[in-house]
Amino acid sequence: MGPEDPIADVVAGGIFIAGGSYALGTLIYDHVNGPSLSSAASSPDKGSQGTKKTLTLEERAAKLDKKPRDGQDFTPTGKKVVKEQNSEKNGGKMKCANCEIEVKNGKKHERGVKPSSDEAHVDHKKRKREGGSGTPNNGQVLCRGCNLDKH
Repeated sequence: MGPEDPIADVVAGGIFIAGGSYALGTLIYDHVNGPSLSSAASSPDKGSQGTKKTLTLEERAAKLDKKPRDGQDFTPTGKKVVKEQNSEKNGGKMKCANCEIEVKNGKKHERGVKPSSDEAHVDHKKRKREGGSGTPNNGQVLCRGCNLDKH
């Protein structure tokens, strides 16, 4: 059985897709073009190359805001969107929404080492315990100092 044989594809653990491609997780293998990473299988007869549409920052935020997350933490993607929105609003630099100092992404905390006061924290505008949502529309970037003062 050669790589072009659909039975070999099934035996290899992939799902055969008409047109000579099969998908395994997010890895797409096309016998003509070779492997590529994608979340959708390509179909040579439709001309698709398995590419995903890249969402704009506003589209990503709107998509995340649709899912109710009342009283919950931000998702990692939600935090990233809040930070990107802040950076875009401030000419490419993240700034604290309260004191407006420039903030930077935090590093992994180490025992016995006090984190920098200019470390960026993604904060709920309306507190979680008051039903504040863990979505980007309820998020703001604060410096570590302002965030700790708030709580």
